[in-house]
Amino acid sequence: MSVEVASADVARVVLQFLKENGLSRTFRTFQEECEVYLNTVDAVDALVEDIESGQWDAVIRALTGLRLTEPFVIDLFEHVVLELLELRELDAARAMLRESTVFDVMKRRNPDRFLALERSVSLAAVDVSENLFGSGTTKQVRRNALAKSVQKEVASAAPARLLALLGQSLKYQHSQGLLPPGTKLDLFRNIVPELNSEDDAPCVLQTTNIKFGTKQYAECALFSPKDDMFLTGSSDGFIEVWDYLSGRYRTDLKYQAEDDLISHEEKICCMCFSREGEMLATGGAEKKLKVWRLRSGKVLRRIELVRAPSCMKFSRDGAQLLVGFPDGAVRIYGLKSGKILKELHGHTAIVNDIHYSADGASIFTGSADGTIRVWSNHTSQSIKVLRPTHVREGTSVLKLCPLPDDREKFLVCCRSPILQYMSADGTFSSKVDTKADVADACFSAKGTFIYALGDDGSLRIFKTDDTSEVLTEVKVLSSRVLGICHHPQKNALAVYGTESVVHILRPNRRRLQAMNIHTDERRSHDTYAMKSSGESTREERRTPTCLLIPEARRRQLCTSVSSVCSLANTVAEEVLLVVF
Repeated sequence: MSVEVASADVARVVLQFLKENGLSRTFRTFQEECEVYLNTVDAVDALVEDIESGQWDAVIRALTGLRLTEPFVIDLFEHVVLELLELRELDAARAMLRESTVFDVMKRRNPDRFLALERSVSLAAVDVSENLFGSGTTKQVRRNALAKSVQKEVASAAPARLLALLGQSLKYQHSQGLLPPGTKLDLFRNIVPELNSEDDAPCVLQTTNIKFGTKQYAECALFSPKDDMFLTGSSDGFIEVWDYLSGRYRTDLKYQAEDDLISHEEKICCMCFSREGEMLATGGAEKKLKVWRLRSGKVLRRIELVRAPSCMKFSRDGAQLLVGFPDGAVRIYGLKSGKILKELHGHTAIVNDIHYSADGASIFTGSADGTIRVWSNHTSQSIKVLRPTHVREGTSVLKLCPLPDDREKFLVCCRSPILQYMSADGTFSSKVDTKADVADACFSAKGTFIYALGDDGSLRIFKTDDTSEVLTEVKVLSSRVLGICHHPQKNALAVYGTESVVHILRPNRRRLQAMNIHTDERRSHDTYAMKSSGESTREERRTPTCLLIPEARRRQLCTSVSSVCSLANTVAEEVLLVVF
């Protein structure tokens, strides 16, 4: 259900903030330009009480800048002058009458009324025994009449509405899982500041092992683009979230703490994050696609598929999902409708990887039929059919790895020893010979290193500026290899196969020195202040980390008024600018 908010209401919220913080010039300018007037006070009852008790400094201060009707303003100021006369404050009364613009208006509109008031203030002395307030009425009666009139002029509004609305919005975002725990929010841009990136260093040391149950293993895995979360999609259909620094199960996520895991009915085939990391899309072997709000564990969309997906990617705006299938088809689903928007046909075997171009105009797909196709996102037509060079024709294209600093260039990974660069226009350039068939490959966070995971379970690392020889080689798996992924900003690498263990690799400082690699890598801030435990299992749990959102503090506006006369003269000009 959508709620419409009038633009005038938004303007009034801003006007209230300006008034409460003493920004009077900005207040008046904004009010004149948008032609919207505040006309609210913190409490009408309190204003009525001030009028009935004659607290005119508080009354005039509360009415500053409001759009009031002409008769009410004249009645109010006339009554203030009469009460000053009653108190024998002749100088103050004369000053108000002769200098205030309110009485200039009275003189033009009702000259007899003005002359009667001027005769009263012109006397050298005032006879207090005479009823200054007119025959048949009294001071209190007139006060009560003003109090009744003001209730028709103004409305009541709670103070600090802008900050209150922002606070409610933050609470809602927290409840929906949009605010990561323990991080600061850039309120203006509505984003969580990115993690401080590290200088690239090769990940060669196994610091953490995440173990699964017997006959269970990670079918796919990926790092969150914005924080320290690491996700695994397992062969038993569960999607679990871990802290990659410690290898601990993330129990600060409520649904994981309560063992109410996000899951599919069958094994997880593929997963992907939206651009900002707020949404997670998962595809299961039961031919279903689900989109989750990861922080809350809530399902945003369920889509029935014709068959189990093989790969997927979010569009740049997060409104569509690009999905590849084992039969070679590629379909684009609208997340709002859950329906197929476009279909791309051309591949004759499973689509292994899929990407949008940086501008979203083109789509790149790699297939087991040995081809890479470039598609027009607008027309859904195949623009180019490319075949990797330096490999046997028909060799399966396993992965297209975009360069971190150039999203228009890819590293093409085929089931062969050769990795090669490909530009967006389809030109193949330099190659990397890994000396063994590659099962998966990826770049380091800044693209300094290439990680090639071979079918033999060995991880070979190359420097992108010198791929002529292997920088180092590490044996990481003894089972069938499934995949590899690197954190988008940190030096962390995940390697997984069918042996029920996911290995997290980090740089080894001693080995870096031996390889003569110098890095200014700084120890990243550990949110949980924990050391690696070596191994972690699903049964291990941690005390949840509390989310701390600092409350906004409102600067109070306190104005002291020396006398009714000086305050009234100042306010009268502001009121008259609005009214007349």
